[in-house]
Amino acid sequence: MQITTFGALFGLFLAIILIIKKFQPVYSLMLGAFIGGIIGGASISTTVEYMILGGKDIAPSILRVLASGVLAGCLIKTVTNSL
Repeated sequence: MQITTFGALFGLFLAIILIIKKFQPVYSLMLGAFIGGIIGGASISTTVEYMILGGKDIAPSILRVLASGVLAGCLIKTVTNSL
């Protein structure tokens, strides 16, 4: 399955807008890639698979740092919202 050009461009513009709006760049790029894949015609599982395959050439330590940052952000938001 392929993702359309429109979906890829939409995801890119979404990520740029979120970064300009002062969202964390890592979250913005991940969300932009995910939404772009969904709008581009891929299923959720295919989109996540493409994202994982795209990140396989990145150094494992960088991926661990990104993943731990996402996890920490989710945990902080959960604790903040429950107070």
